Amino acid sequence: MGPEAAMRAYAEETNRLNRERRATVETTRRELADTARAIAEMVRVIEQGGWHTPCPTASPN
Repeated sequence: MGPEAAMRAYAEETNRLNRERRATVETTRRELADTARAIAEMVRVIEQGGWHTPCPTASPN
């Protein structure tokens, strides 16, 4: 493998790794945004008094 081929292979691999990294970053950002929205919704429901667990009824013993 000559120097030109080695440089080409290096550039191609670097480009592939950069594409992969960008795709991973975008996926992580979307997941983080989804998680933040879910947490905000949970906080909103709790602030409005939702998510009460029902009181157990007395058993007729």
